[in-house]
Amino acid sequence: MPVGKHWTTGFQVVNGWNNTVDNNSGKTLGGTLAATYAKAGWAFNYYGGPENTGTNSGWKHLFDTTLTLTPSSKVGAYINYDYGRNNVYNNSFFRTTPS
Repeated sequence: MPVGKHWTTGFQVVNGWNNTVDNNSGKTLGGTLAATYAKAGWAFNYYGGPENTGTNSGWKHLFDTTLTLTPSSKVGAYINYDYGRNNVYNNSFFRTTPS
């Protein structure tokens, strides 16, 4: 959805995380924010949800950002950074622990 002249945003609710068949009943939430200018663009994406097989405990998170630069018609570059974390359900202590 456009938000002003240069910004767009989005929100998703998805079933499963890179699976054809969902591995539990939890849903993953996603958000997108992007800025577009004549010679640069920036996008930030987040996905998070309970995506451990057979349980809705513990969340998987993914942060993704990309900066694109096009200073001229002959030069273009981009920088991309991803960060992911999965909190798993620890049956021994009944709590989530990072993995």
